Amino acid sequence: MTIFSILHCEIRKIIRSNVFGLVFLVFAFGPIIMGVGTISGDGGDLNWQMYLG
Repeated sequence: MTIFSILHCEIRKIIRSNVFGLVFLVFAFGPIIMGVGTISGDGGDLNWQMYLG
């Protein structure tokens, strides 16, 4: 076995797993949803107190 065949096998396992799709959705849409919620929440008055609270 070469390193390329091992990598190919592992990449196929990752892509076919259900966890990969869930993690992709969270990392893709999570920041977008948080940004929309922050913009529509307080009219744009962003500071560290609001972020940490």
